[in-house]
Amino acid sequence: MLTRGRLLAAFMAFTLMMAAGAAAAETAKTLDQVLREAQQSRLESQRPGQSLPSDAGQLQPLLDKLKAQVAALEAETQGLVARTQENQSALAVNKYQMTAKLGTLDDMFLVARQVAGDAAKQLADSLISGELAGRDKAMAAIAANGELADLNRVGEVWLALLREMKAQAEIKRFTAPLIGGDGTESQAQISRIGPFVAVKAGQYLEYVPDHGRFRELGRQPGGKFLDAARNLERPDPDGINSLAIDPSRGSLLALLVQTPDLEERIRQGGLVGYVIMGLAGFGILLALERIFTLRRVSAKVERQRRDLGDLRADNPLGRVLLSVNGQGTRDVEIIETKLDEAILKEIPPLEWGLPLVKLLASISTLLGLLGTVTGMILTFQAISLFGSGDPKLMAGGISQALVTTVQGLVSAIPLLLLHSIAHGSSRRLGQTLEEQAAALVAERMEAGAS
Repeated sequence: MLTRGRLLAAFMAFTLMMAAGAAAAETAKTLDQVLREAQQSRLESQRPGQSLPSDAGQLQPLLDKLKAQVAALEAETQGLVARTQENQSALAVNKYQMTAKLGTLDDMFLVARQVAGDAAKQLADSLISGELAGRDKAMAAIAANGELADLNRVGEVWLALLREMKAQAEIKRFTAPLIGGDGTESQAQISRIGPFVAVKAGQYLEYVPDHGRFRELGRQPGGKFLDAARNLERPDPDGINSLAIDPSRGSLLALLVQTPDLEERIRQGGLVGYVIMGLAGFGILLALERIFTLRRVSAKVERQRRDLGDLRADNPLGRVLLSVNGQGTRDVEIIETKLDEAILKEIPPLEWGLPLVKLLASISTLLGLLGTVTGMILTFQAISLFGSGDPKLMAGGISQALVTTVQGLVSAIPLLLLHSIAHGSSRRLGQTLEEQAAALVAERMEAGAS
């Protein structure tokens, strides 16, 4: 009977634990509470001095009661399961009905989220955000919201786009934080043209989206663009102002800033380029000096030609005619010989330096070709060492090749043009001397014949 009593006690403890678990589920108790109650029941069943009745008849009413409780809990569980299935079916029907009633409204909310996502990126990169900060965060929140949006959120997207359109059509001056070239931040008066360019004190600025700040460019574009920036800040109220805009919203300005200026172009030509520019400068100065000198001489010769009665030695024509002054009319051959000799003495000073100018023009062209070949050699050396994957490694040699070619042509063309002008003046003076000498010989011959 003792063994049977222990088995019966274990069965009753297990049944009580099941009943306690069902009651805990019914009253929404936590698992910790259920565990503690089960442990308490087990401890009470094992206390000394307590024993179950040894008669099975006395245990039967308790067992019937426990079975009835188990059956009641099972019935209640089946009812809850059936109610859960009914609720799920009703939820599916309601969801289908809601989707059917929403119709295109759900598509509109989807489009609004897509537009908000695109607008968030556009507003974050726009330099207008330097004036109106925080606009992109609201749009990003709407785009990230996966739940059903309301009409107020859709209206916020619409208003944000309208504000952006209005700001893009403005030429406005405002105060905003500015990061200087030394990294310090300060408040500054900034002028902008829509979302295209921003200017401060005649200098172009760039917008840094990561910091939400404007920053001074380390290098500014060319002079005419700086003039346009100054026109934006100090416009002429009575005239037409020329302004510069960047339709790419920063990309063109960044490329324009990287464009080398004249000094950098000359440096790209290397040693050969410096030699070309030096020779070109010397040749141009020499050619200009010869042109001005020949024009002065030509003016004196013209005055002497108009007044042959008063011969002067300050011009070639006067010196040529003075060389035969005092010769008789019968010595025509001697007169002609002396005139030829005097003309031969006057021609070299008139043509002095002109062959050198022409030579410098030819040398400049050849040096340009030399720089081209040298630059291509550097390019192929870079390709052999580093490959052709990075074009920047070949840019130095290509730049030298092209720049020296341009320098050679730019030097040779004006030198040839100036040489042609100076040579023409020299030839006209020589022809004038020969004409006047021939006229004097003819006059003496006529006088001797008479």
